[in-house]
Amino acid sequence: MKIYNYIWGIIPPHLNDWLRYKIVPNNKKYDKSLLNRKKIFVFICADYANMGDIAITFSQINFLEKNFPEYKVIPHLISDIYRDMKSLKKIVNKDDIITMIGGGNNGCLYPGIEFCRLFVIQNFTNNLIVSFPQSISLSDGIIGNRILRKMKNIYGRHNHLVLCAREISTYKTYKEIFRNNNALLIPDIVLYNTDNRELFKFRKKDSILICRRSDAECNISDGFWKSVEDICKQFGRVTYQDTVLNKSYYDFESQYKDLNDMINCYREAGMVVTDRLHGMIFSYITGTPCIVFPSATDKICRSYDWIRECNFVFLLNDENIDEFAAVLDWASKIKELRYADLGGHFEMLSSCIRKEMNELRE
Repeated sequence: MKIYNYIWGIIPPHLNDWLRYKIVPNNKKYDKSLLNRKKIFVFICADYANMGDIAITFSQINFLEKNFPEYKVIPHLISDIYRDMKSLKKIVNKDDIITMIGGGNNGCLYPGIEFCRLFVIQNFTNNLIVSFPQSISLSDGIIGNRILRKMKNIYGRHNHLVLCAREISTYKTYKEIFRNNNALLIPDIVLYNTDNRELFKFRKKDSILICRRSDAECNISDGFWKSVEDICKQFGRVTYQDTVLNKSYYDFESQYKDLNDMINCYREAGMVVTDRLHGMIFSYITGTPCIVFPSATDKICRSYDWIRECNFVFLLNDENIDEFAAVLDWASKIKELRYADLGGHFEMLSSCIRKEMNELRE
C-alpha cells in the first residue's frame, strides 16, 4: 500500500486520458454554430449506473432549463471529458455557464472524478463555474494531501467558481478551506423534483421496498437487517431494489429510461426501508413513507436536516428493532403528506447564478 501511495503521488488518475488530450487533434464533436448560442454545460455526468447520480444529472438539467430558459442546456458524460475538451473549447464563449454535477464525489473519496473536476476548472478560467450541491470527503496521507493541495491551488485561482454544499459540514469546509470562492448551502438537487407530488399518492399499500447498501459505506449489521426484513414481511410483500445497477451507459436516453423505471418502483411501494441517501430522497419526491438508517458517512443525517419537517420520512440512528417496528406501524397509517418547504433555497441558487453572471459581464 505504501508503494501504491507513492506511485499515485507521482502518477495521477486519468494520466492516459490527459496525455491523449494533449496529443490527439480536435475531434470536432460540436458544431461551431453553437458558438453563437447562449449555453449552459452540465459536466461530469455519470456514465455508471448509480441511479442517485443519474437522478442528480436530470434534476440539474431540469433546474437549469426551468430557471434559465434563454440558454441551451448541454449535458456531457464524464468519460468524454478529456476526449472532447478541444472541441468544447471551440464553442464556449464568455457568456456561457459551466456547471458540474452535484453528488458525493468532491474531494478524496473518488479521486478520478475530482481530477476531472479540476481539469474542467483549469480549462474554463474565464467562465462562471457552478459546482452543484456536493458532499466533500478529505483524508490525510500522500493521496489525500496531494488532492487537497491541487484543489486549493486550482479552486483558489478561479475568480468565478461557486461551490454549493448539500449539508452543513461540507459548507463549513468550503468556507474554511476555499475562502476565495463563493459557497452556498443548497439541498441535494434531486429534492428540486417535487412539483408533481400530487401524482405520487397512488401506492400499493401492502408492499415494502428495501434498498440496502452493500459497500464500504454500509453501517448497519447483517443481523439487524435480517430482523428488519422479518418484521417487514409481517406487514406485506417485500421487494428489493438497490440504487446502483451493474451496467454502464453511453447515452442519456438509456439512463432516463432506467431512472424512470426505478422511480416507478418507489411510487408504487407502500413503504421504503433504506440506508441509501437517494433511497431516502426518491421516497421523499414520490411521497412514499420511508424509514432510513444512517450510512458510515454523515451525508444521510445531514441531508435529512433539509426534510425533517415532513411527516413521512423517519431517520432511526440506532439498531433498535422495537423502535423500528413501532415506526413502521406508525408510518403505514399516514393518510396525508406534509413536505418541507425548500423552494427558497433553490431560488437562492438561481439568483446567485444570475448575480455572478452580471458581475462577470461588468
